[in-house]
Amino acid sequence: GSREAPLNLAPRHRAGAAASLLVGLGLIARRPRFAAIGAAALIASNWGLYRLIWRRRGAAQATAAVGLHLIHHLTAVAAAGAGLARHLVERKRRSTSA
Repeated sequence: GSREAPLNLAPRHRAGAAASLLVGLGLIARRPRFAAIGAAALIASNWGLYRLIWRRRGAAQATAAVGLHLIHHLTAVAAAGAGLARHLVERKRRSTSA
């Protein structure tokens, strides 16, 4: 069988999600250095993708791709958090009703 990670769970994808979270939290906390470090990490972990977009579509679309990718990762992190919270609430509800 294949040794690839299922879906988007490869270390590179996890790093991108963590970097995006750092960007988001840095912006919310008004810590631009944290946001910049997160943005640099996101770009570094996906450099091949952004370079390809730059070559084929230009600088404007490559820049937009970074922003869209950031939103994609933040949405995924929020969805995972919401799913975990729901699971824990349901588990607690089942354990107290038994």
